Amino acid sequence: FLSISFSDRDFGFSMNLLVSQLAVLVPGVVLVLMDKRSLHEKIGLGRISPSDILMCFIYFLLMRKVLEAVNFLSMFFTENSATDYMIRMVAETPAWVCILLVGVMPAVGEELLFRGVLYSSFKKVSPLGAMLVSSFLFGVLHGNLNQFLYAMVAGVMFILIMEATGSLLAPSIIHCLIDLLSIVSIIALIRQYGEQSIVMYTEAVAQQSSTEAMMESLPGELLWGTLCLLGALCLAAFVARKNGRWENLCRMVKFRAERGNGNKETAAISKEDSGVDVSRVQETDEENHCGDVSKVQETKEENFGGDAGRVKETKEENFGGDANMVPECRIFSGPLIAGTIIGIIYMVLVEIAKNMVA
Repeated sequence: FLSISFSDRDFGFSMNLLVSQLAVLVPGVVLVLMDKRSLHEKIGLGRISPSDILMCFIYFLLMRKVLEAVNFLSMFFTENSATDYMIRMVAETPAWVCILLVGVMPAVGEELLFRGVLYSSFKKVSPLGAMLVSSFLFGVLHGNLNQFLYAMVAGVMFILIMEATGSLLAPSIIHCLIDLLSIVSIIALIRQYGEQSIVMYTEAVAQQSSTEAMMESLPGELLWGTLCLLGALCLAAFVARKNGRWENLCRMVKFRAERGNGNKETAAISKEDSGVDVSRVQETDEENHCGDVSKVQETKEENFGGDAGRVKETKEENFGGDANMVPECRIFSGPLIAGTIIGIIYMVLVEIAKNMVA
């Protein structure tokens, strides 16, 4: 909320961006330092192979076209003010400052907070819910409806490649490539045409935003956007299988990695993890037909080795062995809900104000 609240303040372009990025980066760093676990356990920061880096570059090319299609669709009912803001910023700010504040810092701060802290904390409770909530908040962070839509889609795609590679570095690399390409292309435009580039951009937007021009481009944008989305999903699946993380990716959409006999094997493994003697359970079922009810209770106790605390340990294993996961998520839930509501209200008020001015 702090980051989007500074976007319209008159502190200068570079100062606005710096404050916005620090408002995201500092909370993420503080939350990471408060957790005593390793970086891999806290935020999913692991090694990434050279082949996965190459896959990330291909994923970036596909993802960029998907985001362009979402941005195009959003322009039917809202304007794209981000590019105009970026052009004006580049015209008044040194290039290296623009690259640092737009191309590098967001890839570090935003990925650390949203994919590293928020998603990694909640995914042990509900991977799909964690993906949707963190992506939604990532969209709200951008403070306007146009950026909200494609930022939310980007958040989902970032998490998919993160799960496929098992490392937060993957979405950070792709995020950095997306932002760097945008800012470098604008810098090149300013260097070539100077202040005239602002006028050229305004005229180009006015021409492309006409209803007739957008309707003509709609079929092509939808086709390429859909094809690139399917390509990105297939690539994420390929990377996940290559890294032995197919089950992690399937869990995101509640699919089972194994079917048929795999379900029986999974059930048997679950019983073995809890210390259950499978053959003993079968014997107990037979004795149940003989009317020996007391034997059933004894067998249940024996299944856990007479240790009643084993039930609690088994429940903790469902959260990856972290007994504090549920209280931790409850602590985060209040601020997340409050921040979401405030962000939505702010975003709606900004859109209403823009329409009233127009």
